[in-house]
Amino acid sequence: MIELDSQRRVIDCPPNGRTWLRTYFEEPIHADRLPPALRAWLSSSGGDGAASLVRRRNDRCLIVRRFAGVDGAALLLLEERTSWNGAQHLRDQGLTQRELEVLLVAEQGKTNEEIAAALFISPATVKKHLQNIFPKLRVSNRTAAVARLRASHSR
Repeated sequence: MIELDSQRRVIDCPPNGRTWLRTYFEEPIHADRLPPALRAWLSSSGGDGAASLVRRRNDRCLIVRRFAGVDGAALLLLEERTSWNGAQHLRDQGLTQRELEVLLVAEQGKTNEEIAAALFISPATVKKHLQNIFPKLRVSNRTAAVARLRASHSR
């Protein structure tokens, strides 16, 4: 989460936020200024959280959402995810297309019910897909499956 004042100057930005900004925008990062491309997007986007900016890099993507604060201030929510192409190598380990979709939504920290709603399937079907994923990735739970997904990017 990045906190901005009414002039869009950075008030607070955690270290991983700065790392992501450098990685995904490849522009100079100043102590209190956002990268020019991100400032331009903020100027052009009107909705709070409705519009999002997606930047891709290799097999990961950064999603930026803006939320209005008090007196013209704003909050930027940054979320890094595995892109669809970044998960394709797991097909070699036997995952089906649908199992990949379930795992990518699970990576976002969603519950079975939330995954089901996002993919228009039942929670029981999500549970079954996860049960099928675990032996294919040689893991015993959802946390380990997500960790395997993320760790595979460094290979």
